[in-house]
Amino acid sequence: MSHSSSRNQGPPTPGVYAEEPPARPPRELLGGAADGPVVASPAPIDSADAKPARDFFAAQPNGSGSKPERADAPNGSKDARSSTSDGKAGAGSSDHAAAAAAAAPAVNGTASQRQGPSRLANGKEAATAATSRNGSISMMADGIGGAGLGTAATGDLGARSEFETLDDIRRSVKELEEDFDAKHPDMPLSGRIIHVSHYIPFVIRPLAEMEFERQREERIAATASVAAMAAAARAKKAAKLAAEAERRELEAQRELQRQASQFSARYYSWEAYYAANEAFAKRVAAEYRPGDLVWVHDYHLLLVPLMLRKLVPDAHIGLFVHAPFPSSEVFRCLPKRKEILEGMLGADLACFQAFSYSRHFLSSCIRVLGSEASSNSVESDNGGHVTNITYNPIGIDSAKIAKDSSSEGVLPKIQAIREMYKGKKILIGRDKLDVVRGVVQKLQAFHKFLAEFPEWRNKVVLIQVTAPALNDSPKLERQVSELVSHINGEFGSLSFTPVHHYHQIIDRDEYFALLSVADLALITSVRDGMNTTSMEYIICQERFAKSPLILSEFTGTAGRMRSAIQVNPWNIFGVAKAIDYALRLTDDEKRARHDQLYHQVVSHTSHTWAAGLVKQLLVRLISEHSAHFTPPLDRDEMLAKFGRARKRLFMLDYDGTLTPIVKQPEMAVPSQRLLDALKVLAEDPRNVIFIISGRDGAFLGKHLGHFRNIGFSAEHGGFLKLPGSDEWRNLTEELDMSWMKGIRGVFEYYTERTGGSFIEQKKSSITWHYRGADPDFGSFQAKECQAHLENLTSHNKLPVEVLVGKKNLEVRPLAVNKGEIVKRLLYDHPDADFVFCAGDDKTDEDMFRTLYNLAPANSSDSAGGGAGAGAGRGASLSPLQTAAAHKVDVNVACRDVPKDAPLVISPPAPLKQGMPVGEAKTLELVRDAIYTTVIGPNNRKTLAEWHVDNVDKIIASLSEMAGLSTPAQDPPSVEADEPQP
Repeated sequence: MSHSSSRNQGPPTPGVYAEEPPARPPRELLGGAADGPVVASPAPIDSADAKPARDFFAAQPNGSGSKPERADAPNGSKDARSSTSDGKAGAGSSDHAAAAAAAAPAVNGTASQRQGPSRLANGKEAATAATSRNGSISMMADGIGGAGLGTAATGDLGARSEFETLDDIRRSVKELEEDFDAKHPDMPLSGRIIHVSHYIPFVIRPLAEMEFERQREERIAATASVAAMAAAARAKKAAKLAAEAERRELEAQRELQRQASQFSARYYSWEAYYAANEAFAKRVAAEYRPGDLVWVHDYHLLLVPLMLRKLVPDAHIGLFVHAPFPSSEVFRCLPKRKEILEGMLGADLACFQAFSYSRHFLSSCIRVLGSEASSNSVESDNGGHVTNITYNPIGIDSAKIAKDSSSEGVLPKIQAIREMYKGKKILIGRDKLDVVRGVVQKLQAFHKFLAEFPEWRNKVVLIQVTAPALNDSPKLERQVSELVSHINGEFGSLSFTPVHHYHQIIDRDEYFALLSVADLALITSVRDGMNTTSMEYIICQERFAKSPLILSEFTGTAGRMRSAIQVNPWNIFGVAKAIDYALRLTDDEKRARHDQLYHQVVSHTSHTWAAGLVKQLLVRLISEHSAHFTPPLDRDEMLAKFGRARKRLFMLDYDGTLTPIVKQPEMAVPSQRLLDALKVLAEDPRNVIFIISGRDGAFLGKHLGHFRNIGFSAEHGGFLKLPGSDEWRNLTEELDMSWMKGIRGVFEYYTERTGGSFIEQKKSSITWHYRGADPDFGSFQAKECQAHLENLTSHNKLPVEVLVGKKNLEVRPLAVNKGEIVKRLLYDHPDADFVFCAGDDKTDEDMFRTLYNLAPANSSDSAGGGAGAGAGRGASLSPLQTAAAHKVDVNVACRDVPKDAPLVISPPAPLKQGMPVGEAKTLELVRDAIYTTVIGPNNRKTLAEWHVDNVDKIIASLSEMAGLSTPAQDPPSVEADEPQP
């Protein structure tokens, strides 16, 4: 893997805070080679710039809400420690995870600053980071040392971890990439991984009580803009009704609120979120090089994957969501739910902390977007891009935790705690003061425990440390303090305090000492991503009592830590009973539980997580690369051949090709630009234009019937109307349509049992639509119905086929399809020397197949790819036999056909048994003048030879051929959408 060179800082980026890269230490201080992939890493949410003047446990227990005196220390002190809370709101990752993910040089997309020294592998200190003032996103050349690696969320080991194991991660990732390059030499990787993450910059220092109050007031002021928005709205309404004096008073209050707020209210809007994501996407696009792997992290940047996909269509993008993903019923309440999901689906791989979170995401895509999804992938409606869905729980650097927890600074604190609480069972809780951390539920359960199990009174003490949250809630803080006071007042005495609550950040040595000495760890989060405190507790207990762990079933860790005592934090009495049960476990039972948990923690570390992320993305790329890639439509070349052609044949689908797919079919109306292009093209006698659609003739006539020189095929080839004619020819009137009654009976059975579904019967086909049904149940019923239909048609040998469409099932005659219409048109216009055929779904593959099967005149299969060639001229075939003869596997590779040789077309299939088959015709058409074009992703399985991503590019191509625009006016790149109000 090559080392990434240092890059210049980009222009100021609106809506994003900046971090300047620290001065880089000499390379000899980095403890290893500098080669590695590229990383943009997060800085911590909370950090501590100074070590407290005296030990946390120097004072005697002081009960509810008390805070030991703490003295300020200078920034950048050598003994400085940093500590984060147990995670950002709903998220969970750690310093170890961030270090593991940062396996190489960094493209620093972080939006915050880390102050204080950073520890390198050899114990050296990196220079202190300087704060950027120009609002730009700075880029780092190396993620090792300095502020390149920060805390992602939980773990809170204080100062930066020593990166002694990064070389192991780098070697592992390098082996994966080398193996990929060896197997796919035509798709080399650059050896760089760009990690992109964004965290709100905020520094909390462990100060004395008065200073902490000031710090708390500053945090409240930092979020006051949310209240300012509501106040402004109320003031605006009140000002219309109030007197002039009252209005002036209200405006004065608003001005005070604006002054108290550190940030403008606009920073908390959708527009600000969009702008921040757009700034990151543009910055990464500027740094991207072919072969880079891009990993976007967490909920702050959910729009980046799609934005980056539009800027760099071939980028290899992964998304890891550290936070829990809510169920679809909760997610659908968001006003911008559709935009968020579409942004996430811009990634090649979306990875979550737990299996349940990935299922929630899949369900949201199905229910909110109506996307087609399998058990592990989702197809986006935005260009048909396929995103693989997986999960990969984060871990910790277990070896590093084991080393740090046995350091010289930890052991004396362990002795101090044991002496202080001699003869008592110690319960440990450490959480951010946030409603989702379950601190209130924990205290309620502890109160219930002391009330229901009086034998434990005066024998058990709960040490609860609550780190200040980014946005403190005075109400929650007051509620916690009142609960602590209530418990201590009811069950405490002058000589005993059952709950010791410390609302502050503690030193990392003190944190390890608490985990090591505990007789029970109590984690009662009501919603959490990946709680690494539970894993750090297991590591710290390995050398001591191997005490049990009570873990909320709502944490992301619970799924793999089955030997923990899992509880529902809302069941207060259940948690109380679990505490009693845990304290009564025998040593053998404790050891058995601990051994299983320890094995789980050390075998799934932050290193295996980081390597797993890379491996999962490479597997996705291998799968994508092994698929057939359709090149983008070369419009310049097509225009040149169009201009030289003497006769041009256009065969165009309607829905999804000339108009976008819409939920209400009647809303699919042609745009003015399309109408203008068709008008000009239809007036040229050299052009023959046919719209070949699944729509009925009435709909096509309503929207396009005023074009007399355009021909139409309705109902997937069942009806044909020639240019200049007013009559529709029913191609199915001579077919036996008695099968339709039985098929309708099947559809009626499933319609009665599937709410929101309906039947659409046409003259030549019948369709069951379930787009309006519950997405999950509708898909299940569709599979049942399809199996029923296939069994019915095969058992009765019906001359029909069952087509699976977008939220529908269609049954139609085998001898009538779009491919047969294309064959008839080619057969009727053998002098055409240019063909443009475009479509978007499975029914359009019949058109592509017919054109694909055309063979040169001197070929042994010159009858058109086997379409009746073996039967001899004048032979008769049944409709079923003829249609089967035309079947070609869509996955077959394109044959080596000379591009300048005239082609031969076989006669159309007879509509009635006994009708003679006509003579094959030699066309003036050559392979090089056929432009079969599919709308969708380039890795879609198709027989089309070209692709475009959306309907607009098809219309642009028609407009260019009509001479109404030029390729320069219709650039192939797609600009990022503007945010919707």
